[in-house]
Amino acid sequence: MNRQRFNRRDFLKMSVVTATGLGLAACAPQPTPVRTGETQEGPTGKVEVVFWSELVGSKEEGRATLISAFNAASDRIIVQHQGFPDQGNDKFLAAVAGGIVPDIFGAEAKYMPGYVEIDALTDLAPYLEASDTVSPEGFPEGVLSLGKYGGKIWGLPVFADTMVLYYNKDLLAEAGFDAENPPRDWDTLREAAIAMTKRDASGKLEVAGCLLGSWSVTRLFIPMVYAWGGQLLNDDNTKATFNGPEGKELLQMVVDLILKDRVTEAGWGEEFEDSIDEPFIAGRGAMVFDVPATTKRILRWRPGFMNWGITGLPAGPQGFAQEANTILLMIPAAAKHKEEAWRVMEYWMDPKVMVRFAKDVYRPPSTIAALGDETVMSDPRIAPIAEALKYTIVLPETPHYAEIWDTLNAEIGLALLGEKTAAQALDDAAKTVDRVLGLG
Repeated sequence: MNRQRFNRRDFLKMSVVTATGLGLAACAPQPTPVRTGETQEGPTGKVEVVFWSELVGSKEEGRATLISAFNAASDRIIVQHQGFPDQGNDKFLAAVAGGIVPDIFGAEAKYMPGYVEIDALTDLAPYLEASDTVSPEGFPEGVLSLGKYGGKIWGLPVFADTMVLYYNKDLLAEAGFDAENPPRDWDTLREAAIAMTKRDASGKLEVAGCLLGSWSVTRLFIPMVYAWGGQLLNDDNTKATFNGPEGKELLQMVVDLILKDRVTEAGWGEEFEDSIDEPFIAGRGAMVFDVPATTKRILRWRPGFMNWGITGLPAGPQGFAQEANTILLMIPAAAKHKEEAWRVMEYWMDPKVMVRFAKDVYRPPSTIAALGDETVMSDPRIAPIAEALKYTIVLPETPHYAEIWDTLNAEIGLALLGEKTAAQALDDAAKTVDRVLGLG
């Protein structure tokens, strides 16, 4: 997705195939020989499958290892990957318009309905029906639904992801809270955040009790609307309802954490993202809402920092709620090598491959078989995410979800800066969304 933060980290560039994948190639099955008609072979004598994806940043190492392993094991196919941190959607739409598309495209699930609406994707039903190794029944329904639209499956999820709360156990204990029992409701979170916030005599922020960026708040806001008893759209998906009393109360609570309780400041410390000085990594952020990419950054920049934990979003008046997310592997409608692309996707879904990938990216795997692996589900860096995903909400099926998200993100950012009230930001977002929904 087009994630606009106050400061954007630099992602790793295109991957380099290395020998690190050979161990994975040894433990995973050999790719099934491809039965195709005429195909174009590259200089290696293998069919070149062009793969574009957003599997970069915290997912770079896992994806590079997996592709390296596949290429080493296959005597028929070679995958050529190109990564796009934030421009994947624009790149793909331009490719569709130009008629030259990759064989596999990996992008955030929210974009998929829009691709279906312009006939840019291949229905995966025939491939699933013919496969001996991959079937819809092999996925948890809540995860598989991310690849469904209009009753058909258009993409396979490569992991299960969601927003979680990272917390510093030492700072929790220092403030008088139980370090092994992080806040599980918003009142306790507010109390803990205030207690852990530190400012110097001039009022300069030294330790943020809870870091809140516009991107993370948008990812919080959507599931929390449901935890407050509201919903994103009306029942027939023709009108925004996130600006109802539940949504306004919720967003005001988050805005108050910044502007009234002063547990952080909008954008504070984000210029240090993905560095040793990133506030949570440096011990200057007691709690932070983020996706599991944070785990990768902690291990890279401060491997000796051990006393931290992960938990799901705090409960609202109606209980817990989480929004599931993933990168979907999709086969464009105009892809040249669809059969070969499917073989790569089958390989990715193999339990051994999936487990290795999950361990590399610190996200729960997307298949039931891989979720049964004890080494994954006992990992304290992965298990809390899987636990949180038990509370996944069902979001509206609409081709405009990406536009809804971007609109909310822009308006929520203004509310966090104090440039609009929470109510005005949501009302303005609703007006924009209503116009988008009215276009059909």
